[in-house]
Amino acid sequence: MATSPQIEGIVALPLAEPEPIATEAPPEPPPAVEAMAPTRRPRPAWLVPSSIGAIGIVVAGALGFVLYTTIQQREGLHAQLLTTKTTLASTQTQLTAAQVDAAQKKFTAGYVAR
Repeated sequence: MATSPQIEGIVALPLAEPEPIATEAPPEPPPAVEAMAPTRRPRPAWLVPSSIGAIGIVVAGALGFVLYTTIQQREGLHAQLLTTKTTLASTQTQLTAAQVDAAQKKFTAGYVAR
């Protein structure tokens, strides 16, 4: 059902008969080969606890570093806060003095103007 008769021959391919598959089982290896296989050694008893300890040391170091950097950052911000409080106190004192001076000048100016 091709649109062109030239393609009709290309699409329709003859099928060949498949060859039968052999159903014979492969021969079993001789029992001597199995006896010669190397045995697997068990894992040493100290390996798992020492691995857990090593991981614990690495994690403790990482958490210690995070704690150290956090404390350093907090101390820096605390020092900056103290500086700001000191500056604010001196500025407040200057502002109070300026307000008192302005009130005195206003009073004097009102007294002189009468």
